[in-house]
Amino acid sequence: MSLRLRKKRKKSIWDEEIDKNFPECSQVIARLLVHHQKRSRWLAKYSTVWFRLFGGIEIVLGVTLPLLFIYPQTQDNTPLLASVSVIVAVSSALSAFFAWSPNRGVYTGQEVAVSSILSEWELSMIELLLVASEPDVKKRALDVTRGAVRELFEALTQEHQSIFTAAKTPDEIIAEVKRNKLRSSQIGP
Repeated sequence: MSLRLRKKRKKSIWDEEIDKNFPECSQVIARLLVHHQKRSRWLAKYSTVWFRLFGGIEIVLGVTLPLLFIYPQTQDNTPLLASVSVIVAVSSALSAFFAWSPNRGVYTGQEVAVSSILSEWELSMIELLLVASEPDVKKRALDVTRGAVRELFEALTQEHQSIFTAAKTPDEIIAEVKRNKLRSSQIGP
């Protein structure tokens, strides 16, 4: 007795007529938009999990630490108090360093933007299917796909802008310090 494995046909995530009539456009969108939609969704979930985990640790232990100083059983337990203090500080530092809270918003926004772009592309392609007899329909499909790809990369630059606008060159830092010194000297004592 032999078992035959059937190759499972990958179901398209949009109208199958789009795949049939505009296969090149469909491949480009599947490769770029769908990949980035999944990436943004995964990174949003990843950032949310870490944000909630370390935020919860920081809140719970941050509230618990002052209480540990009140009770006589833990008041003189320096290793316990020091450990809780270090855990709160490390949790806070990791949250700030990895910027899980802002990243969560950026990636969630990206996922929504990419989903919107994908939906708009699909609706435009369905509209083109209705006028498939027109001679320039392939060119119009390419134009719609090109527009969707352009919108995708505009949405993705939001991630890079949020990361790199906070970074400053040494010259910018020196100029900002000088401006602050000048302002404080103008205000006076």
